[in-house]
Amino acid sequence: MLSGGRFTERARIVINYASEEAIRHNHGKVDTGHLLLGLVYEGQGIAAKALQELGINLDHLERKISLKLKEAEILSDIQEVDFSDSASQVLQYAMEEAIKVEFDHVGTEHILLGLLRVTDGMANQVLADMGVTIEGLKRVLKYQPSFMSQHKSKKTLAKDGVMSIKPYEPGKPIEDVSRELGIPEEDIIKMASNENPLGPSPLGVQAIKDCADKVNFYPDGDCFYLKQDLAKHLGTKPENILMGNGSNDVLQIIADTFLKPKDEVIYFKHAFVVYILATKIADATPVVVDVRDDYSQDLDAVLDAITDRTKLIFIANPNNPTGTMSTAEQVDQFMRFIPDDVIVVFDEAYYEYVDREDFPQTLKYVNEGRNVITCRTFSKIYGLAGLRVGYGIAKPELVEIMNKVRQPFNVSMVAQAAARASLRDKDHVEKSIKINCEGKIYLCSQFESMGLDYVPSEGNFILLHLGRPGLDVMKELLKMGVIVRPLVGYELPNSVRITIGTREQNEKLIASLRQVLGK
Repeated sequence: MLSGGRFTERARIVINYASEEAIRHNHGKVDTGHLLLGLVYEGQGIAAKALQELGINLDHLERKISLKLKEAEILSDIQEVDFSDSASQVLQYAMEEAIKVEFDHVGTEHILLGLLRVTDGMANQVLADMGVTIEGLKRVLKYQPSFMSQHKSKKTLAKDGVMSIKPYEPGKPIEDVSRELGIPEEDIIKMASNENPLGPSPLGVQAIKDCADKVNFYPDGDCFYLKQDLAKHLGTKPENILMGNGSNDVLQIIADTFLKPKDEVIYFKHAFVVYILATKIADATPVVVDVRDDYSQDLDAVLDAITDRTKLIFIANPNNPTGTMSTAEQVDQFMRFIPDDVIVVFDEAYYEYVDREDFPQTLKYVNEGRNVITCRTFSKIYGLAGLRVGYGIAKPELVEIMNKVRQPFNVSMVAQAAARASLRDKDHVEKSIKINCEGKIYLCSQFESMGLDYVPSEGNFILLHLGRPGLDVMKELLKMGVIVRPLVGYELPNSVRITIGTREQNEKLIASLRQVLGK
């Protein structure tokens, strides 16, 4: 009878007491009355304490149930007993109650709940006469933490996917380096997080100031005017646009909206770590595709990886942290073979920096009604990383569904105002592109003169191979007031990612790097 269940030590004591009472009373089977008496005799378990909390005198309860048992029919003088149908049902209910609250053992409290659920049993009648109800018992068990079973399930409260996640590690802030190493903030340069070294647009800064005295109000939850401006800028419609608290938020909304457990998500090795975070949070299955030897993305390999369970494909273009880019021809060929029930997400956070004519125009797939979502951001070239504004472009049917998942007011009033103003500041964008192009040429020439390998980049950063642990080099550069990004989490332990800065910043980086590497 008990072989299928797992009982706490005290619950087994209850059952043993119940069996002994059945034998002592010459009853042929253990019934619900015996189980209740066993709970009273055990006296120390959660059930007994809960009954006392409900105002039940255990001695009084013992007398009442003993009288009932004496009135029960005497069957025979026996030494071993079985369980009546009612008692068996009690234990079955007890197991169910334990499972409901994710306990891996049945405790005395679950047996008591089972007794209350078998309404035609002797124990239930006695307990009802004394005013004990299942609702009252559950209230006591819920609000008295000390009553919780010591055999709580070993399952974690969080989903399995969440427990397997390694937290995202951002680039080290300037303030942290200053505090930890005693270097004045003005002497530190941050070339780790792909931020715009020119800072935000002056128009954006003014917009922030202009709305500062209005932040007691909630923002426009629909970002109406920002979406109008973006639609005009992109040549699309407002209903094609999903706003996010940074493009990270958009990526998470996509995963939360469309992924179910066991769905497969394809992305490349050395790709943005948020893809794996979003996948695991959804308890979906990550499918990682290798890149080529030159770190370029093999879209044919992605096609080969598609199965009936594939739901999402993340393509970062240009890719972070490698800086590599898939061309329009490659993407067009790739899109020809994508099944209709698969969503392709093009993450184009750095697309404004690309100056190649063969960069794919992915919005055409949106306009064709394909299941494509293109993600972009104001964090990079627009210099608004600290305000968190990103957006996705997709067909209205997908945007409508994702808006059900998007949190209310996820883009602040200040962020909306700054984004609208920055979108108008074409001079700032052009200056940012120019300084990035010049800085890229300078840094690459210096790396070559130092004999260092790097990956040609289409973004505002460069992946630099060092031939030694990148974390060690990063720590040495920190002492000189230079912050770069080690890439252990991207499976590139001997490399760092360097954001392209101003001429002055680039020169300080090279001088410091030469000193650290002895070049």
